[in-house]
Amino acid sequence: MSLSRKPIRQLTIDDITSLMGDIPVKEGQNIDYKRDMIRSEKLCEVVTSFANSQGGDLIIGIDEVEGIPTEVIGVESVDIDKEELRLRHIFNNGIEPRIAIIDIEFISVDDAKYVIVIAHLEVGYALTGSTTTQNSMPDSRMVSMNWMFSSSGRCFWVVVNFLISMLISMRREFLCI
Repeated sequence: MSLSRKPIRQLTIDDITSLMGDIPVKEGQNIDYKRDMIRSEKLCEVVTSFANSQGGDLIIGIDEVEGIPTEVIGVESVDIDKEELRLRHIFNNGIEPRIAIIDIEFISVDDAKYVIVIAHLEVGYALTGSTTTQNSMPDSRMVSMNWMFSSSGRCFWVVVNFLISMLISMRREFLCI
């Protein structure tokens, strides 16, 4: 079971508790559990690591032992709109370059406690300012560029397959292959 198969806005507490089912979903490259809210720098580190890989979910309000979720605890929040704005402010000011889309969802545990799911958009999208568009170029001509995100304020471009793809395309056209 993984949260990535369901849109974040449709998640329920049952989806969260299913992570602790007969075969629990252990922390890994695409999922991280935190019992309590963590400090701003650590939030940015986790989201940055997901952004630099295949995407992933940070789930706050889940107790875990050795990466295995054991109990839904929830975190207290009097005003979830205010808390969401605070989290977005942290990400907008703590990650360079800005990540176009970070989904944040509050799932009610009880009256004042929530599980907070912070999900990064999966790889395959081009991040451009405030919009996100899927790359629709044919595979043979695909210019595959990925951002490297940094929570320390430094930004690096990583051009993956760009030169190789372009050189192969140019060579094929030149040699009429």
